[in-house]
Amino acid sequence: MEGNTATRSSLSEGLTPIYRFADVLLIYAEASNKAEGSPNTLAYKCLNRVRDRAFGDQSHQYAGLTPEKFADAVFDEFGWENVFEFKRWFQLVRTEKVDEAVGKNTAIGARLNANKENYLFPIPVRQCELRGWKNNPGY
Repeated sequence: MEGNTATRSSLSEGLTPIYRFADVLLIYAEASNKAEGSPNTLAYKCLNRVRDRAFGDQSHQYAGLTPEKFADAVFDEFGWENVFEFKRWFQLVRTEKVDEAVGKNTAIGARLNANKENYLFPIPVRQCELRGWKNNPGY
């Protein structure tokens, strides 16, 4: 099977992230707020569109938030929207909130070595072999 295209595909060992439209909207809202230093009209529209679908109406929309409060709102919405989709760790690392999240849950904090050296997962050995990649530091 070495020559088989499937064994050389990024899809071959479960490395296929799936992003829904809500993810795209929230990623834009987060990135836009961070890049511009404050949320713009489209960022609010993206965040509120996710909330409108979740609540079934427009009674829970955000408006007039500071950049920090907007970032917190997007962070929370991303967490609620993606519960059980295994995206939380990546969000915590990206936003540098691992320590904050672990601090709230002492049961997990006792088992999790949450230093920044452990933020990256190892790349599966087979993927490294197939592509000639080096693994992430520490693995």
